[in-house]
Amino acid sequence: MCNRASVKVTGHEIAKVMNAPFPDADKFTPVFDANGFDRPHMPVLAKGEIRLMDWGLMPNWPSKTLSEQLQLSKFTLNARNDTIFEKASFKNSIWNENPDQVKRCVIPLTGFYEPHTYEGKKYPFYIYPKNEPFFYVAGIYSFWKDPIGGDWHVTFSMITTEPNRILKKIHNVATTSDDQRMIVILEKRNIELWMDPLLPKEGVKQLMQPCPEEIMGAHSVSRNLYSPKVDSNTPEIIDYFPYEDLKFDDELYYGFNLK
Repeated sequence: MCNRASVKVTGHEIAKVMNAPFPDADKFTPVFDANGFDRPHMPVLAKGEIRLMDWGLMPNWPSKTLSEQLQLSKFTLNARNDTIFEKASFKNSIWNENPDQVKRCVIPLTGFYEPHTYEGKKYPFYIYPKNEPFFYVAGIYSFWKDPIGGDWHVTFSMITTEPNRILKKIHNVATTSDDQRMIVILEKRNIELWMDPLLPKEGVKQLMQPCPEEIMGAHSVSRNLYSPKVDSNTPEIIDYFPYEDLKFDDELYYGFNLK
């Protein structure tokens, strides 16, 4: 499960790299630790433009109250690739016989965090792109209107798949069925294909695969990431922080894909 990420650049930099308009670019502040459970506003590419959406998908269910949707959103930060076509929360966004109803999107991340467990202790790792400014993460989104307040909520989920070798080694202990997975990272050339509402279901499935480990680097970071007493949303949080306990393994101690 991915529930912490970074987008450490400005809205205008995102718009330039993604080559898409971002009307609210000035409203976005670079973030170094976006905790999904805090429902952060994240830049998301959808329908040809970048817009700010809340992390944690609220399905378009008119009968729900805001409190019910907020509770549900804690469980929709991610959407599994192997159940996304069946789950009521996700199936109408990922693929639909009516192309106008398809709501696939791309979330540009400069990195994300996962824990490694050793002898009962968790050691946070930061995973980042090696050769691109972003990971281009496959996602889905939804619109929901609060029947009482009348406000519209635009929300998204990141899709997960089976882990590659690096993520399997880092996120080595699964406490739930969603834990030992990784987000779907698209090749930049496949962004338009992913968002094409006419893409057949089998084509969508083929894009939701683990990415090659060669495109990512990773290293351990400070446990301040997990401390409620420390502001972890600072540039220093992504810095390499070695742990003597992990010295038994060069990759866990020094980092992955350093060359």
